[in-house]
Amino acid sequence: MAKIDWQRSKHLGRAREPAVPPPPAKKGCGSHIKREPVRVYTAAEIAAWTPTQLKTRTNVKASPTDEVLKLRAGITDLVAKACPTFAITLAFHRDTTPADAIRKTRLLHAMLERAALGTAWLKRVDERSSYIAVIEHVDTNLHVHLALTSGDKHRACIETAIKIAWKKLVCSGTVKLKPVFDAAGWGSYMAKEITPDTADHLFISEGTSRPT
Repeated sequence: MAKIDWQRSKHLGRAREPAVPPPPAKKGCGSHIKREPVRVYTAAEIAAWTPTQLKTRTNVKASPTDEVLKLRAGITDLVAKACPTFAITLAFHRDTTPADAIRKTRLLHAMLERAALGTAWLKRVDERSSYIAVIEHVDTNLHVHLALTSGDKHRACIETAIKIAWKKLVCSGTVKLKPVFDAAGWGSYMAKEITPDTADHLFISEGTSRPT
């Protein structure tokens, strides 16, 4: 049997082509990348840079102080002890003030009390509902969070009447109403932005006077 010279035979026959042709080279895409020289900062430069830059970084919030944490914990505990029935958020969707927000919230509460207890609602103090409220986002989209505690007489009335009543007071307003399953959690959410400087944004229901 004749021997085959593989070195001479490997180039014989038809030239083979790749199954998938390579993509055409793009113009102007050189492999070279211009790199900036690496600068090494001294310790003095870093120390001088850091305080200045931190002052201009508005997206970084400072950690709350012990005083702030104590205030927020107190509000959380207050809400938890109240055993609220409903978690409510009252939104205005228009420019308003904290004073007007408090006034509108008190008027809303009076409307709900009258609907649940009748015209003698002011005298039926032991049957009335109560709330703890916090105003948020005064400079942007002011709204009010409430933890409302009520009896069985109020529950169905509030669920039915609160959105209609709020619309009568604030035509652009909206209401979010949910039952409370975690009172401390809702209290913590309500207190998440309050500070000693904004402590007057916390207010509670008045049981002995008619709002005006």
